[in-house]
Amino acid sequence: MKYRMLLFLPCLILSLMTLQSADAEQVKKERIAVLVFAQEGVDDRLRASIERDLRNMVVLAEGSDKLQGRLYPIEPFYDVGQLSKANLRKAQRHFNNAQRSFEQKDFEEAKDQLFRADRFYLKGVPYIYNGNEELLQSIYYLNYLVHRELKESRKTRDLYCNYISLARNITGSVGPIEQYDVLAEMCEESPISGTAELKVTSNIDGAHVYINNEPVGLVDRSTPFFSPFMPAGIHLVEVRKIGYARWGKLVTLKNGKSKRMKARLKRAKNRAKDFLPIANLKVVGSDAFSDTYLSDFFYERTFRFKVNTIFSAYLRAGAKADQVSLTLIAFRDEMLGVKKTITFSTQERNGYFTALASFWREVFEFDQKPQEMRATQSRWMPTFFKVE
Repeated sequence: MKYRMLLFLPCLILSLMTLQSADAEQVKKERIAVLVFAQEGVDDRLRASIERDLRNMVVLAEGSDKLQGRLYPIEPFYDVGQLSKANLRKAQRHFNNAQRSFEQKDFEEAKDQLFRADRFYLKGVPYIYNGNEELLQSIYYLNYLVHRELKESRKTRDLYCNYISLARNITGSVGPIEQYDVLAEMCEESPISGTAELKVTSNIDGAHVYINNEPVGLVDRSTPFFSPFMPAGIHLVEVRKIGYARWGKLVTLKNGKSKRMKARLKRAKNRAKDFLPIANLKVVGSDAFSDTYLSDFFYERTFRFKVNTIFSAYLRAGAKADQVSLTLIAFRDEMLGVKKTITFSTQERNGYFTALASFWREVFEFDQKPQEMRATQSRWMPTFFKVE
């Protein structure tokens, strides 16, 4: 019996190692990064548009089950040094104190502790939001229970509706809260029913606007993001750009009101080490790096970014004033794959669509049309109006 066990154990260990290896490979294959860079004075808004459309192509292919993988956001990689764990710990401590006070029926003390918990949590947004949403939901829900015990009926109603709005947005529910009969009876008179207006400006060009972790448009110093009919309620509004620490706020939009927000992004502390080397790669021309160098370079980045596939694009000014050269590169399965360069006119608004479609077909061997991306994306998100 002992001898059989000795024979069995290596087989079991080998099977477990094989399963772990398969799981690790599956996790790797789920992560696809898209990086687009503008070089030599190319308009950064054009760069951001290409980046958005290529990312949307990945998302659509994933949603249609044609692609076994998912888009992996790179911007949080540049939050190095920005995460304040102290704020999260303080928020958790005050929430715990609020729970104890609530159990002891000291509702005024519980209200005060929840105010402090909420304040410290919001100081850490957006860095402590992803992965810690349960704490925020708990703060909102306990606040509702406390005010219910204090017999503050109007405040109780509003806090309950705020909690519902937050919970729905975290799970990706869309549309105004009053469109659901089960919520309309209590919340239709609440300030977070109906729609509101949101305008976001930025201190940098070519940034992406995210609302509740969904990309909804672009913003720069001269052209704001504007949505006149957003569902009222609680939303996480973020502005992201690779090489910068994310900017974000948790905002409560009230029915019929307008909210103006100014995003102030700061250059990431690891920008020189992790952004500039990839942004300044020479990919075409007489001084271009060799394919061997590029392969080794992107192989290292897959480990650094925790992805296994990188789609990168580089924009350079063309020979004529209205021309742009676009080079697309695919690094996939630990190998440098498709590399394609085209020149298009900036007078043609979507002149790069043909290149993206051709590039995609060569990499994945199925068709994906860039011009259909934004219309299809709207099925999974609220109706946002973009000024681009």
